[in-house]
Amino acid sequence: MLKRYWWENKHYLVSIDGTGVFSSNRLHCEHCCQKQHENGAITYYHQAVGAAVVHPDQSEVIPLAPEPISKQLIGSEADPEVGPEDEELTDFPCRYTDRYRWENVTA
Repeated sequence: MLKRYWWENKHYLVSIDGTGVFSSNRLHCEHCCQKQHENGAITYYHQAVGAAVVHPDQSEVIPLAPEPISKQLIGSEADPEVGPEDEELTDFPCRYTDRYRWENVTA
């Protein structure tokens, strides 16, 4: 089945995108990221990176396990709009980076 998803030279194309999975001005946990607003309010949130093996000739994709984005990853001073796609994937602490060769391709 995976051979149908081979791309040039037996590589796979993986589409990666970030998404918000939780946001609250009141509820939070020790793992929540935080965004400080100009008016002093704090928004607590969780985000994740989703990935899927894709191929232009296939109508289905093969989803990979989501990877949570932790406050340790983005740092306390990080811009919340800067996501893992703006970082080098080899520096991104993801369970897949040690098994695959990554190339950054943006649309």
